[in-house]
Amino acid sequence: MDLPEGLPNFVMGMSRGGLMAIRLAQIRQDLFSGCILNVPWIDVHESAKPGLILNGVISVVNKMAENQVLVNQKIGKGRNKETSEVL
Repeated sequence: MDLPEGLPNFVMGMSRGGLMAIRLAQIRQDLFSGCILNVPWIDVHESAKPGLILNGVISVVNKMAENQVLVNQKIGKGRNKETSEVL
């Protein structure tokens, strides 16, 4: 594989390709500086998964927040106070 010398090289993947990108970066650490992943298809170890109660709380918060618009309340220098940045 011919890669440019002196520049960082990244492997990129989305969904199942994200999983493949992670594995490729693990196997060929000499080739890549890092990964760029978009919703990679990975799973969380069973010991790190939230319990039943926390899952219920997360579901309720998700339902309450699904139609909310997030607004950045920090106003930078030179900005009008009426201006807010929508995230």
